[in-house]
Amino acid sequence: MRVMLLLLLAACDAHPSRLDAIVVTHGPDPTPRPRGARPIGEPRAEKRDERDRDLDRRLREVASRDMPDDDTGSGGVPLASVLGSTPGPFGPLAAIKPGMTRTELLAALPTAQRDGELIWLPTGIDGIAVELSFNRTERLAEIVYHVPLAARPLLVGAWGPPAHETNVWFDPTRGWRARLGEDPVNGKIELAIAAYRPFADVIGRGPDGLADPAPILGAKVADVARRFPLLDEAGPEDAELLLSATDVCAEPTRLVARTADGVVTGLELHQCYDGWDVQRRAALAAMEQRWGRATPTRTADDRLVFAWTLGTRRLEAEDTHDAHAGTAAWKVAIKPR
Repeated sequence: MRVMLLLLLAACDAHPSRLDAIVVTHGPDPTPRPRGARPIGEPRAEKRDERDRDLDRRLREVASRDMPDDDTGSGGVPLASVLGSTPGPFGPLAAIKPGMTRTELLAALPTAQRDGELIWLPTGIDGIAVELSFNRTERLAEIVYHVPLAARPLLVGAWGPPAHETNVWFDPTRGWRARLGEDPVNGKIELAIAAYRPFADVIGRGPDGLADPAPILGAKVADVARRFPLLDEAGPEDAELLLSATDVCAEPTRLVARTADGVVTGLELHQCYDGWDVQRRAALAAMEQRWGRATPTRTADDRLVFAWTLGTRRLEAEDTHDAHAGTAAWKVAIKPR
């Protein structure tokens, strides 16, 4: 039987791969949305469940089709022969680049055949299945390879050992991160590959402490919206800008803009760190690398924060929990001095 690759092309809640989108929410001080909660404009849960059931049914139909044998009669090439020496998409997806749109990706896969929300094509790799997800700006969010558990030594042999504790590989040259998730009970591996930027490159010496040279704090919401595509135009009160995933967290970094009278009056940077202390310390080190040595201080309610003065801005970082990402995070309040 021909080895098939099923690409899941339904849009999902995954986030944009760089600072290119805004989610507008109601109210002066919105409560962080728990991971999986319905964002504004998304179908209610019962409609999503119905859509998911229909998608599962169609996946089973496609997967169960009798396909003609390959011309060679082979079940596919070994995984080791297509991995390459650096982490990232492999096999027929090797040409994919971070941030590709759905249209660009389809153009890069000339043998793909569409079936509604799905496309499928021969993988040429023995025992491998893949899913792709796209964010609401129609850009590639994540590639997930489903690999036999026994293939772990092949991954380590090709890419070297993953980072201790976190099981993540990085390719800083091409901008890919690959996270290894093992399921010994079912004998499987999920290899999640996504675009990333080092956290130290997301922040910087810009006017708001970010890498972006144009200020957001003090700008009109309408002007910010023209700089970055809107994900949801449901309300003009507060906005959430979604940055890329980084080297310290698989979830995208979030930038929440507090607004009044159509102007951004405050910013909160939420950098998760996946609950690992090594990542927590790496994020703090990146902040000190860009902003200088922090000054530990106590707030009026006795919370420990790390503070910086950067031009006309005051930045205060607090180790807390991000309910949106469902993980521990640094929350950095960015305020005018």
